Amino acid sequence: MPAHEEFVARSVTTPSFELLTLNPSVDTMISASVTRTGLWQPSITRVVQALASRHCNQTDGGALAVDVGTNIGYETLMLLMHGCRVIGFEMQDEISALVQQSAARNGVAS
Repeated sequence: MPAHEEFVARSVTTPSFELLTLNPSVDTMISASVTRTGLWQPSITRVVQALASRHCNQTDGGALAVDVGTNIGYETLMLLMHGCRVIGFEMQDEISALVQQSAARNGVAS
């Protein structure tokens, strides 16, 4: 059992993924949106999905994406689920740990 309450959202992207979030009543932006709708910034999601579909699932290991300001890892997970290699930067250790746990939960941890 986790040391703190666990908040989990499921994306409505293809492929879908589970994302550990912050408490949506505290993080009223990203965590709340992803928990409520399964999406964060739908127009950006469409662009990232299109690019990832085209460039990430390649036989040579796929594209390398850099996510600066990873936050809870919505874009990072979306890219990983498409087969991208991702380098993510998140300054807050607790949030960075959530991203790593989300990746492991979805079978895309390195």
